Amino acid sequence: MPERRVFVSIWMIVDINGKPQALRVSRSGGKEFDHSALDAVRGWRFKPAICNGEPMPARINVEVRFSPYR
Repeated sequence: MPERRVFVSIWMIVDINGKPQALRVSRSGGKEFDHSALDAVRGWRFKPAICNGEPMPARINVEVRFSPYR
């Protein structure tokens, strides 16, 4: 039986402090996976984008992958 892998894509803005803001699911993996992915990504920190030596907000898309335990 093939393993079921689930992918959730999340669109967000990374603010000047590297914190994710305005998160939205851009590709759903199902309600429970979407909620889990959003909860996880809210805790992530990023290196902010830099323009002319100054941090700036940036829009990015990330993919969270879920796979079964073996």
